[in-house]
Amino acid sequence: MAENKKAVLLYCDIIHTMEELTDEEAGKVFKHYLRYINDLEPVAPDKLTQIAFEPIKQSLKRDLVKWEDTISARSESGRLGGIKSNASINEANEAVSVKVKDKVIVKDIINTEKLIFPFPSDEFLFNWNILIKEKKWKNKSFAALQASLDILKPHTEADAIQMIKNTISGQWQGLFEIKKNNNGGNNNNFTASPKLGTSAARVEALRNW
Repeated sequence: MAENKKAVLLYCDIIHTMEELTDEEAGKVFKHYLRYINDLEPVAPDKLTQIAFEPIKQSLKRDLVKWEDTISARSESGRLGGIKSNASINEANEAVSVKVKDKVIVKDIINTEKLIFPFPSDEFLFNWNILIKEKKWKNKSFAALQASLDILKPHTEADAIQMIKNTISGQWQGLFEIKKNNNGGNNNNFTASPKLGTSAARVEALRNW
């Protein structure tokens, strides 16, 4: 028998052969059978045992070929499954994970692998990720997202983050500069970028963009 093969099939139709033998003769055939399947390389004690065992021997050989084919197919299936599994793991490992200050883990930041960020900090990336998952942002093209990041570039990081938060809370499609109060602080309201115009109509148009 093959290595690691612990069982064999004994077909019911061998009874027709055994019924033609005496109990002593059938016993010799069965003992020869047991020696054969345990790889003892037995030699038939007589011509009758050899003849009676031959069809059983051929059945065992055919079953062994089928068993080896099945093991080979299972091994190949497992190999292909392992390749697919490893590919999935590698793909998952390529997802971006960012640990922010409040211990939140952000995964799968959309369209960030090629974007050029003005600020690489955890807090900026965290807020940016929230923004681009908003209804009005999640279908923006790569070019549109990069243009939005370029708008943030001239500002301080704190102002850029606040601009993102204002856009999220206002559900806007654009980013707007923060209006400064007389003391130089932020009042968290927005004003249109000089590049975009400052008229009330332009601001309203940008707000609805």
